[in-house]
Amino acid sequence: MPTITYVGRVVDSRKGLPVFLDAVELLLAADLRPFRVRIVGGSAQEAALVETMTSQSRRCANAIRNGRIEIWSRVERAALAELYSRSTVVCVPSLREQFGMVAVEAMMCGAPIVASRVGGLRDLVLHDLTGYLVDRANPVAMAAALAQFVRSPSLARWMGRNALIWSTTAFELTAVARRYIDLFEGLTHGAVPAAEPAAGPEAVRGHIADLSWPVVETLLGSRIVGRQDVSSSPTPSFIVTTETGKYFVKLHQRRPASLSCLAGRGMAARPVYEPAELVKLAKFVSRAAVAPKVIAADEERGVLVQEFLSEEPLLSEDDAESRLKQASDEIQALAAVPRPHAEQFLQALSRVADARTEEAAISLVDDAATSLNVSILGVQPPLRQCHPQIELLRISSYLRKNHWAVSPEVAVRLRSVVRFLLSARPLVYDCPRLQHGSMKREHLMRRADGTPAVCDLDHVALYVGPHDIAHWAHDEHARAEAPAPLRMLNKIHRLAHTEDDQFLGGLWLAILPISNILWRFARGDWEPRPWEMQFLMTFPEAFGKVFTPSKGTAVFRRPPADI
Repeated sequence: MPTITYVGRVVDSRKGLPVFLDAVELLLAADLRPFRVRIVGGSAQEAALVETMTSQSRRCANAIRNGRIEIWSRVERAALAELYSRSTVVCVPSLREQFGMVAVEAMMCGAPIVASRVGGLRDLVLHDLTGYLVDRANPVAMAAALAQFVRSPSLARWMGRNALIWSTTAFELTAVARRYIDLFEGLTHGAVPAAEPAAGPEAVRGHIADLSWPVVETLLGSRIVGRQDVSSSPTPSFIVTTETGKYFVKLHQRRPASLSCLAGRGMAARPVYEPAELVKLAKFVSRAAVAPKVIAADEERGVLVQEFLSEEPLLSEDDAESRLKQASDEIQALAAVPRPHAEQFLQALSRVADARTEEAAISLVDDAATSLNVSILGVQPPLRQCHPQIELLRISSYLRKNHWAVSPEVAVRLRSVVRFLLSARPLVYDCPRLQHGSMKREHLMRRADGTPAVCDLDHVALYVGPHDIAHWAHDEHARAEAPAPLRMLNKIHRLAHTEDDQFLGGLWLAILPISNILWRFARGDWEPRPWEMQFLMTFPEAFGKVFTPSKGTAVFRRPPADI
């Protein structure tokens, strides 16, 4: 059973225990599998007081009776290591904190952290890598971040491993003492102080790379003489120079998929990235002329070595758009959906309207999409967006069951946009096609011989509608000061080939930022962003100008009254 642990003084208001208890009450009402809470600290009398405080909530009182909330008084220091190591996540909800010894000790035992963004905790916890930092005194944000570890055991394992690497690299006593001695001796003798060791995410990636370099050298049959960290995602990525040339190296890890926050109970799609599957996918896609060639790989360890590609920073808008279409067409041409598989997928879509619940409808399509990906690509993908109207159902279900997990002003607007789009047209019965999945300008590259290529193909999968075109339109405008949904929709309308594709592309354009918003809130980032709010406010009007109302049934599956 997932275990959330609090360790610290329980009667010191600076430690934020009331914030933690409020977060626990929210979690007990959420759409989560059973979990355990341990509160450790204080004298026996103080622990009894905490139990009295906690029992004021009906849900918490029931959880105490059922053994799901355990309240312990102070334990021996020698027992803390086992306590931390048996925790799925450790929460540090401090209102003030100069350093944060609990966070360091827990990370050294392989436990990820959810902590307040205050004081020294901001430097100790690497947000998105060893845990999550949330706003001070915000129990809703804290609950949202903690919920991710209850939903996804793989998240705790992945972040726990990173936490162990980071904490022992940065805070292990011998290493810290050595750095102080070196600094003192250098200053005493007038030497220039040595460069500071890599810090934060770079240090974690560097450690993972150090463990993988012998594998890379064996695969290439050549010694590594230089490396450049070019990571732009949680996957460590390097340009490696060997005695024989330059290569691009990805070190895939088993970690949660980016949409795992939307994976409700009962949904069948796998919520994790498997290193071997990602390597197999890269090998499959490398058959496209535009994709980077795989030089060598170790599927078991997730090590992927590809040809080195150069960036294309100076493409004009027209040239970039032409390259987008070329790349998307070449990837799509890699594989077609065979007729029997197409019929199975369309049958699953036809059963959506009759499914008893949203979750059942979503699982029908998730299962059909997974079967398609396995049969065509030879890999089982993690939770993937496949059909935009089904993704709207997934978002609808999440908002209904986790209404507390998004700030009120954002939640109201999200529900309104989702209702509007769900009722725009009947369900589109169309087969998915192979697409890049993350098409944007920085992924347009060039080989040494000058031929065009694209990179970052980890999201290649089968999508219904022009996902690549929508992703391109979104990314081209996402960095602007203000969104321009009408211009974005008109671009999709111009580039898509059919009326259905134009409509589905418009839905994808809304789903991409909505998914980003939900994922950001799920990690405890509770600050509404002006670009996102303006997009949500103006998108329905722009959508109505570009797409005429359907003459068919207005709703393919009526949303529940409370969404």
